[in-house]
Amino acid sequence: MDVEFAINNSYCRSIGTSPSKLLFGVSQRDPNDELRNYIELENDKSNRDLNTLRDEAKLQMKNLMMIEVDLIVSLAEL
Repeated sequence: MDVEFAINNSYCRSIGTSPSKLLFGVSQRDPNDELRNYIELENDKSNRDLNTLRDEAKLQMKNLMMIEVDLIVSLAEL
Protein backbone atom coordinates (compact mmCIF):
# COMPACT_ATOMS: atom_id res chain seq x y z
CA MET A 1 0.00 0.00 0.00
CA ASP A 2 2.84 2.44 0.76
CA VAL A 3 4.40 1.88 -2.68
CA GLU A 4 1.06 2.38 -4.43
CA PHE A 5 0.48 5.57 -2.42
CA ALA A 6 3.92 6.88 -3.35
CA ILE A 7 3.45 6.15 -7.06
CA ASN A 8 -0.03 7.64 -7.22
CA ASN A 9 1.06 10.82 -5.44
CA SER A 10 4.43 11.46 -7.05
CA TYR A 11 4.89 14.06 -9.75
CA CYS A 12 4.90 12.47 -13.19
CA ARG A 13 6.77 14.49 -15.80
CA SER A 14 4.86 13.02 -18.76
CA ILE A 15 1.48 14.22 -17.48
CA GLY A 16 2.76 17.23 -15.55
CA THR A 17 1.10 16.33 -12.26
CA SER A 18 0.51 13.33 -9.99
CA PRO A 19 -1.85 10.54 -11.11
CA SER A 20 -4.14 11.08 -8.11
CA LYS A 21 -4.46 14.80 -8.86
CA LEU A 22 -5.21 14.03 -12.50
CA LEU A 23 -7.90 11.49 -11.61
CA PHE A 24 -9.42 12.97 -8.46
CA GLY A 25 -8.44 16.64 -8.55
CA VAL A 26 -6.56 16.44 -5.25
CA SER A 27 -3.18 15.25 -4.08
CA GLN A 28 -3.43 12.67 -1.36
CA ARG A 29 -0.81 13.21 1.29
CA ASP A 30 0.28 12.09 4.68
CA PRO A 31 -0.42 14.92 7.13
CA ASN A 32 2.94 14.20 8.78
CA ASP A 33 4.87 14.85 5.57
CA GLU A 34 6.19 18.32 6.37
CA LEU A 35 8.56 18.52 3.39
CA ARG A 36 5.78 17.72 0.92
CA ASN A 37 3.48 20.26 2.60
CA TYR A 38 6.16 22.94 2.31
CA ILE A 39 6.92 22.17 -1.34
CA GLU A 40 3.24 22.16 -2.29
CA LEU A 41 2.66 25.49 -0.58
CA GLU A 42 5.66 27.02 -2.32
CA ASN A 43 4.74 25.65 -5.75
CA ASP A 44 0.96 26.05 -5.65
CA LYS A 45 0.28 28.11 -8.77
CA SER A 46 -3.50 28.01 -8.57
CA ASN A 47 -6.39 25.63 -8.24
CA ARG A 48 -7.01 24.25 -11.70
CA ASP A 49 -10.00 22.38 -12.93
CA LEU A 50 -9.58 18.75 -14.01
CA ASN A 51 -10.26 19.44 -17.67
CA THR A 52 -7.42 21.94 -17.83
CA LEU A 53 -5.08 19.51 -16.03
CA ARG A 54 -6.02 16.69 -18.39
CA ASP A 55 -5.66 18.87 -21.49
CA GLU A 56 -2.20 19.97 -20.35
CA ALA A 57 -1.22 16.34 -19.69
CA LYS A 58 -2.40 15.27 -23.16
CA LEU A 59 -0.42 18.07 -24.79
CA GLN A 60 2.70 17.24 -22.78
CA MET A 61 2.47 13.53 -23.72
CA LYS A 62 1.89 14.40 -27.39
CA ASN A 63 4.94 16.67 -27.42
CA LEU A 64 7.11 13.98 -25.81
CA MET A 65 5.94 11.40 -28.36
CA MET A 66 6.76 13.78 -31.23
CA ILE A 67 10.27 14.29 -29.84
CA GLU A 68 10.73 10.51 -29.59
CA VAL A 69 9.55 10.01 -33.18
CA ASP A 70 11.93 12.72 -34.43
CA LEU A 71 14.78 11.05 -32.55
CA ILE A 72 13.96 7.63 -34.02
CA VAL A 73 13.79 9.08 -37.54
CA SER A 74 17.11 10.86 -37.03
CA LEU A 75 18.75 7.68 -35.81
CA ALA A 76 17.32 5.69 -38.71
CA GLU A 77 18.83 8.15 -41.17
CA LEU A 78 22.34 7.59 -39.79
